[in-house]
Amino acid sequence: MDQKSFEEVHFERYTSENLADTLPAAENKQFALTGLTTAGFYHFEIKGTETDCMDRLHLSALLAMMQEAAYKNAETLGIGASYLDPQGICWLLSKISVRMSKLPRWLDNITVSTWSRGPRRLLFLRDFTFYSGGISPENIIGHASSEWFLAGTDSHRPLRPEQVIEPARIKNHQQAPAVFDFDCPRLKNIETLEDAEPVLVKYADFSDIDRNGHVNNTRYAAWAVDAVQSYLSRQSGSNEIIPMNVSGLDIQYISEIFFGSKIDIFISKDDENSYLTEGRLHDGGQVAFRCRILLDEI
Repeated sequence: MDQKSFEEVHFERYTSENLADTLPAAENKQFALTGLTTAGFYHFEIKGTETDCMDRLHLSALLAMMQEAAYKNAETLGIGASYLDPQGICWLLSKISVRMSKLPRWLDNITVSTWSRGPRRLLFLRDFTFYSGGISPENIIGHASSEWFLAGTDSHRPLRPEQVIEPARIKNHQQAPAVFDFDCPRLKNIETLEDAEPVLVKYADFSDIDRNGHVNNTRYAAWAVDAVQSYLSRQSGSNEIIPMNVSGLDIQYISEIFFGSKIDIFISKDDENSYLTEGRLHDGGQVAFRCRILLDEI
């Protein structure tokens, strides 16, 4: 933005009538966004089980918080599971992008703010802002954007928004602000030789499967970060953990991974500070996901 940073504009629009000053501490407090949509603010304390060996939040754990925040905000908007489940319809995630200026640490308290940006053809857009230390511009530590679609619970075939949600439920959502000046990217494929060995192999076990019957979106992020760590460890010729400062990611969910599947993960260096990973089903080689991991210097 030319004259004001996103943080300044975001804070002005999302705290109209000084509502930020009157927000109670209770979780799930909602308020209207100048008539556009309803943003939710959800509070989390970082648990030790959500952090790495340096006490920093795993991005996969952040994605889990985002999923919970998105669910609660969708419920507030009347387009959540309680509305969709009886119709045999669910939300599925297509893409997600996260950029962090700072990773929270063990015992930190963070707030995840999220709001709907409405439909774009088959997709619904949803953005996020992350705060640490209170809801104010100087406490913003990152942003995220995501793309979702509606699908049949059994078939997982995409449905058009107008087939499911009355326009009145999402009126004006498309006018809500975006956190990035780019869309969640479509990632390039990794070219490998026919006999190339994956950098890491994962299995879709019981604990990876969610209520939609496939591997949960958060696991892809964890697998991709594990793949980068495995690659760096091999490059160094060491069996020790190589310190990584993960500052962001882009994930493209391409095909579902079901219980019992074996996943071969390949990797290539995208540029000086990022790595591209690609997960393929071991049986058949179909690409299941691509993920770019962004690193900052330690």
